[in-house]
Amino acid sequence: MDILYLLLLVAGFQIAAASSPGPNFILISSYSTTKSVQHALLAIVGIVAGIMIWSSLVVLGLGSVISSSPKLYSLIQYLGAGYLIWLGATMIASSFSTKDKQRKKDTSTVASSPIVKGFLVNIGNPKTIAYYTSLFAVLIPVNSDVWVLVAVVVTDAIACSFWWIFVAFLFGANPVKNLFLRLRHYIDRVFGGALILLGLKLAIDRP
Repeated sequence: MDILYLLLLVAGFQIAAASSPGPNFILISSYSTTKSVQHALLAIVGIVAGIMIWSSLVVLGLGSVISSSPKLYSLIQYLGAGYLIWLGATMIASSFSTKDKQRKKDTSTVASSPIVKGFLVNIGNPKTIAYYTSLFAVLIPVNSDVWVLVAVVVTDAIACSFWWIFVAFLFGANPVKNLFLRLRHYIDRVFGGALILLGLKLAIDRP
């Protein structure tokens, strides 16, 4: 298979997968609308770091080690689910806070929180292993050179980055942001509830 064609396929599949609403979308759009595009971009750094770890584990064949270890898989799964539930509950709780309290809270977590949250949201879902395993099994030729595997992982990360940057700037645009700010408390409750439901789904789903 031509390497350029392979990388285009990987990029296309990854953008299609990233377009599906989920925790990443909620986190990025929330940061863009209620804080700033810069916060959303930092969250994307964390998300992409998680993506690169999962995709690298799969191309190196280590993904199967996690999948074949029920205790390790379940540990990651429950920690990830717990974090999503906690994050959702935090968003709902903050929607009932006063503006002054919320502003004080926002300024105290600017430094590293978006990156950490983005990373934890992504790395806490071991089902990503199944996605990459099936995708790479179909697309990547057997016994591919190391540089091909590296190119696949990097392309995967770049494709995700472009999509999420687009989402960040879309929701950070003034018309969209102003609308969301007017409805901020209600949207935080909806997004928080969605994260809780996604966390519960992750917790009860079997590999």
